[in-house]
Amino acid sequence: MVSQRSWKKFDSDNGEQRLSGYTVFNLKYNHNINKNFDITVGVDNLFDKTYTATNTYKDVTLVEENKFLINEPGRYGYVNVRYSF
Repeated sequence: MVSQRSWKKFDSDNGEQRLSGYTVFNLKYNHNINKNFDITVGVDNLFDKTYTATNTYKDVTLVEENKFLINEPGRYGYVNVRYSF
């Protein structure tokens, strides 16, 4: 679980905006197949929550007049296989 309270302090002169709080849930499972192999499967942002973790700054915009927030990725899964010797 990853959680953040809403922003109470921000620099509006620098283009920052108030951000809402959020909580996202991540799942991860690792299994040792044998002495040399293990596999990890996981899902991040299990409930596909839309949230923003960082603010926009005046000098980091694509078009100077447009201030916008960039959301974090939605739900995604992954599989990792590791071999060690």
